[in-house]
Amino acid sequence: MIFTENMNFPVKDKAVHVYRYQRMDALLAEFERFIRMKKVQTMLVYRKKNIERLFMAFKGNFRQTTAAGGAVINKKNEVLMIHRHGRWDLPKGKKNRGERKRETAIREVMEETGLQELKIKKKLMVTHHFYRRNKRLIVKKTHWFLMTAGKNQELTPATDEGIVKVKWIPFEKARKKSNKTFRSIAEVLCKAISC
Repeated sequence: MIFTENMNFPVKDKAVHVYRYQRMDALLAEFERFIRMKKVQTMLVYRKKNIERLFMAFKGNFRQTTAAGGAVINKKNEVLMIHRHGRWDLPKGKKNRGERKRETAIREVMEETGLQELKIKKKLMVTHHFYRRNKRLIVKKTHWFLMTAGKNQELTPATDEGIVKVKWIPFEKARKKSNKTFRSIAEVLCKAISC
């Protein structure tokens, strides 16, 4: 979902669902329709002004969870990606109570990939992932960090979390793979690569 004040917002996807904001109940109903659409990957929510306020109000209808993850880069300019549920992704997961976001990011990358030596270089960005689970509307707010890994570490996918592959992928191939996953992952990769 993209919230914008620009009706001509550039979108890469061929199938885009455009919604001109009218009322919050209508937007929520439109969101429900959108998540059931099979071929449409992007919903563009357009409003002439106060788009930030609209986004905050929309988010207020969802139960919020906090997560953190990492774009891990090695010395060969490769990015570490995981393959889960038929999609390439970046390692991430939910924050435990009392845990700092940086601690969550490192723990989750370690658990999902088997890496042990990680360093955070900087915070990259925050993404929001909206979905429905067991009749509840949920927004996952994920804090992303740029990380580096020590040399020659063994990669072990967390199969108990549905991860079937963990792989170092050259930037260009990672960018192409990100076109077949969530838009937010493509944005995190783009930000990591430009760093």
